[in-house]
Amino acid sequence: MKMDGWLKIGTKLDTKDFDSQIDYIESQMQEIEYKLKQADMGFEVGDTVKLEAQYEKLSNKLTTLKQ
Repeated sequence: MKMDGWLKIGTKLDTKDFDSQIDYIESQMQEIEYKLKQADMGFEVGDTVKLEAQYEKLSNKLTTLKQ
């Protein structure tokens, strides 16, 4: 069987869901960064270990979404 040409298929990708997820995760990360900075200044913000773990989890999810 001989193939002489290419078949091109047009698609339109809707990335609105990904973009909104990325925006949400980035805003959550900014909020955690703010709380951790407040903790560094001596303010009570709750369990910083949990905040750092949540930040790491969000960071991993953000990396996955961007790929």
